[in-house]
Amino acid sequence: MDFLISAERDPSALALALLFATIGTYLTVDFMSRVHRGTGLSRLNWLFIISIICGTSSWATTVLVVLATGASFAPATLFGSLLCSLGFSTLGIVVSLRRANNIGGEIGGALISVGNIVALNIIMQAAGLGLEFPGGIVTGGYVASVCMGAGAFSVAIRTDRRSTPAVSTLLLISSLATLVLTALPPHIETAGVLGAGRDIVLPSVVVIMSAVLGTALATYNIEHQSRVDAMDTLRNYAAIDSLTGLSNRDALKRHISDLVDTTDRATAKFTVLAFNLNRFRLVNDVHGSEAGDHILKTVAGRLESALCPNEFVARVSGDEFYAVKSGIHRKADAVAFANKLLEIVREPIQWKNSKLDITARIGAALFPNSAESVDELIGQADIAMCRAQSTTDEEVIFFDPSVDRAKRDLNALSIDLRKAIDDKEFEIYYQTQHSATTRQLIGFEALIRWHHPVRGMISPADFIPLAEKTGMIHEIGAWVIRETCLQASRWDASIKVAVNVSANQIMRNDLPEIVHDAITRSGIDAKRLELEITESGIVADERHALSILNRIKALGCSIAMDDFGTGFSSLSTFKKFPFDKIKIDRAFISDLATNKQSYAIVNATVGVGRPLNIRILAEGVEDQEQLAILTELGCDEVQGYYFGRPIPVHEADDLLRAARLAQQPGAASNVVEFKVGNR
Repeated sequence: MDFLISAERDPSALALALLFATIGTYLTVDFMSRVHRGTGLSRLNWLFIISIICGTSSWATTVLVVLATGASFAPATLFGSLLCSLGFSTLGIVVSLRRANNIGGEIGGALISVGNIVALNIIMQAAGLGLEFPGGIVTGGYVASVCMGAGAFSVAIRTDRRSTPAVSTLLLISSLATLVLTALPPHIETAGVLGAGRDIVLPSVVVIMSAVLGTALATYNIEHQSRVDAMDTLRNYAAIDSLTGLSNRDALKRHISDLVDTTDRATAKFTVLAFNLNRFRLVNDVHGSEAGDHILKTVAGRLESALCPNEFVARVSGDEFYAVKSGIHRKADAVAFANKLLEIVREPIQWKNSKLDITARIGAALFPNSAESVDELIGQADIAMCRAQSTTDEEVIFFDPSVDRAKRDLNALSIDLRKAIDDKEFEIYYQTQHSATTRQLIGFEALIRWHHPVRGMISPADFIPLAEKTGMIHEIGAWVIRETCLQASRWDASIKVAVNVSANQIMRNDLPEIVHDAITRSGIDAKRLELEITESGIVADERHALSILNRIKALGCSIAMDDFGTGFSSLSTFKKFPFDKIKIDRAFISDLATNKQSYAIVNATVGVGRPLNIRILAEGVEDQEQLAILTELGCDEVQGYYFGRPIPVHEADDLLRAARLAQQPGAASNVVEFKVGNR
């Protein structure tokens, strides 16, 4: 430790020693991670570079520390110490990386430290001090140096934290410092040594280390820049549509996001346009996908070549394009930009021997007029485009909150409808039906209810048409049939249930199987189930509808015509289809006492049903006067608010129990009727 307290040392040599040790050890640790990532020749290149850096920096540090004592060196022996340091460094790095999963890291670090010990003793021999074997090699300083070297490589290889490079570098520097500070005397007498002194050795070491570290840093910069360039290339490739070369959806969102952040809301605007290529799918079907690709690439090329510096265009999918123009001040500027795009799209496209004509309708959204976020702007432009495609007189339509937000809410409701099916948010309510003559409870009409977790109760008038449009009516309708039959199985065997089915359900071939499955699972008699249809549900394909209804009748179920007197009501329908009941629409019951036409229609309906042995039920009865008239006309069954509003199933159970207790001998058969929707 005398070296620590000696004043006879060269501070410049010590400063350089510390600098080279710090840079060299840090680069050694940092580059080792690149060896792990590399493969094949790349891995060998990094291994070679690390060995050179580790060996030369350790050697230079040792030489400069010895030089700081005023030593002179024999050049040949000094060169031999460099080769020794390089050899041990290469061996240690190879062992560390080839056996990283075992104790190779620790062994490799120890080998490098042993190499530093050997190199130090050779350097001391070059300075005329001579070797310290075997006594010096077993000193505490040597042991500590080897242990710290092993620990440095263990941390570097086995951990992957932000502090790993710093900890490993500090351990390697400590290993070198412990070695030289505990092994060297404060001053080395070299009077008898003929060799190079400070004036030759110091510049030589600086030149060698500058070349090695400069090459290492250059290699590092080249490798880092290559990675950056590769990432930029991948990032750019990920933002480009591979077919057309235009920007894709990700690039579109980034561009709009940048404009949202930089546009001065007080003085400037920008517009987002959305458009599809009309007739593209037709051309694609007729001429093939190769022609479709040709159209997309041609249109994209024309659009891109016509763009001004503040204009942007992207293809996001299929034939769907978006365009953005910034720096505008009026809505008219956005319209002019849209018309420019339309003119480009309309240009005929030559494909082999044919000229292909393509058009478009554009939807537009303005910032900051009605939106503040990227997704809102894109969504608004898309909604406006859908409205533009449904019109015949306007080619450019801007997002209108009063019109388009309702459509967006409808789309959101359709998403919620899917969730409602999965989360079982539907419930069936029942409205009582009664005999027109005895006023006795003879059944129920069941109404589906949707308990939305946010919007509350949603009217069937809102979600049933949506379910029919989206096709979800099939799943909802099947659930309603099954649930109603299961609930009816708890009631008396005389209770019938009737289910209203939509036109979409009737057009499906599996409706009879759904009905049969519901009857089988619930165990009810098929005669207790009645299906209601409207005439509008069978006129589209009467032959198919008749086939489906006959299959249902063959199961033992009955069929009722719902909403008779509205829509396509025709007497010929009773000749073609096997109806068991007619339900007169409430529109003719509400003014039955005051409107002669309504009275005549109800009377005629009863007159048609009686000779055909078809029962008549009147909907919407709300007062005693209406009930008296219907009884007088000979109507069989009635229902409406006069007898009660729809109630949940547990209340229907209670009502049936009460009716059973009050039922008189010889009463008519009880009938419970199910209906999808609240009409």
